Amino acid sequence: MTWLGSLPAWAIFPLFAVAALLLTVALDGILRRHLLPIEARNRAGPTAATTLQALATIYAVLVAFVIVDEYNQFRSAQSYVSNQAAQLSVVTENSRNLPNAEGAPIRAAAIAYANEVVRVGLPEIERHAQPSIVTDRAFERVFAVVNAIEPTAESDKAAYSQILVALGNIAENRTNIVNSAHASIPSPLIVILAVLVIATLAVATLMDTRHRRAHLFILAMLAIALSMTLALVAALDYPYRGFIRIDGSPITSFVHDRAEQ
Repeated sequence: MTWLGSLPAWAIFPLFAVAALLLTVALDGILRRHLLPIEARNRAGPTAATTLQALATIYAVLVAFVIVDEYNQFRSAQSYVSNQAAQLSVVTENSRNLPNAEGAPIRAAAIAYANEVVRVGLPEIERHAQPSIVTDRAFERVFAVVNAIEPTAESDKAAYSQILVALGNIAENRTNIVNSAHASIPSPLIVILAVLVIATLAVATLMDTRHRRAHLFILAMLAIALSMTLALVAALDYPYRGFIRIDGSPITSFVHDRAEQ
């Protein structure tokens, strides 16, 4: 599923649609022409329609649950990235309350870390769902600079305390960002959805529409609709890849804004 979720919109939806249509044609040819005679299909028509409705309802409920869960995971992943930029702003703004000899190195280290996140960190998570060693070292340098400071004035201590809290939040968000890059839906659940799609299409081929072209058109529309939902599930399951992905602009904006100051 990883490479499927990484495909762009122009590729993933047509790919799923073509696969579903080919499956439908195969099922229609096997069930209607080889396994069930005309009389049997005529008698099975009403039962097939009822069964199709039940399967479609089960599939709709399950896929809706999956998509809602994936979208919530997607929003959480986006909030982790946005919060990372917000906490970096807390670090840099509070560093201005410290003497320049102490605050300037903190700002430089924070901006350098954010720049590495944009340049290496997010692309590494996108490709391998793993943290980058480069960003790890850049973050360690921020901690090293901060830990080397020993504020004495009360105002300096307050600003220093805020910086430490922000760095703790950044460390937590870094872990959350990496965790959110992995698939959020268990593979067995994806398999169940695929089985329901196959079962729904198989039962749909048994409907007695009494008009061949209309029957094929109904099957094609059903196959396309089912394939679109599966494609959406695949795209949302990996929020840093594909056409529906996390927006890294909050950190990019932080780098550009602070670099100009």
